[in-house]
Amino acid sequence: MKGALQQIPETVKARTFLEIGLPTETIVDFCQEKDCDLIIMGSRGLGAIKQLFVGSVSNYVLHHAGCPVLVIR
Repeated sequence: MKGALQQIPETVKARTFLEIGLPTETIVDFCQEKDCDLIIMGSRGLGAIKQLFVGSVSNYVLHHAGCPVLVIR
């Protein structure tokens, strides 16, 4: 995470955090506690069939977050 943070320009406010738990609920709860303005997350793009079996963290966060969510593919 340290390397990724170093790639962000100094003019952009960014912080990293490490949380342990179920990704879906942990992301939503953490962002609610921190009063986040925006959640940016990636999508693995598994496709409809695999998504049914694997589940989708980004889909869960999209529907349960209390702030806007930007999913990048």
